[in-house]
Amino acid sequence: MKKTVFFAIAALCLLGITSCEEKKKTKDIIATKPVVKPVQSGPKKMSEFERTEKVEWGGETYKVTVKRSATDNEFTDDNGKRYYDNRFMLTIIRPDGSEFVRRELTKESYSNIVDASYLAKSTALGLAFLEVKDGRLVFLGSVGCPDELSDDYIPISITISRDGSFSMKQSDTNGESSSDDEGV
Repeated sequence: MKKTVFFAIAALCLLGITSCEEKKKTKDIIATKPVVKPVQSGPKKMSEFERTEKVEWGGETYKVTVKRSATDNEFTDDNGKRYYDNRFMLTIIRPDGSEFVRRELTKESYSNIVDASYLAKSTALGLAFLEVKDGRLVFLGSVGCPDELSDDYIPISITISRDGSFSMKQSDTNGESSSDDEGV
């Protein structure tokens, strides 16, 4: 029995000595592998939207609808990114429910007032009702780079007269005209 107790004490001492040893430190760093998002291989589309608002014009209320959608046409911007072109459908409904204006606007609609080389690397970005001025409806359109990080665009003032005729002018960001293209 003395031998058993001796071996038990020796085993406990050995266990105590080995458990107090300092573990070897390694230079291995354990990190989680980052998740790689798939890269879109084809052209990008801007989001589609439709906005309808009521506009007081000549003592009556007109309904103005602007709808943006992508076309099948592609282009490449200055940074080599591919996009689909946009089209805007502008519809103005008279108070009696009849259609006053229905017109599609694309970047080609602005070809008389925007340089062709700029249009080749851009798209129609926006179209929105701005105000009634001098008896005309005034809209602000824009053509430029669709990249969300870009602020490259050309604003265009679009006016519609009581007879439905359009005129377009390049403008500053407040809708003020800087050049003229009447009767578009």
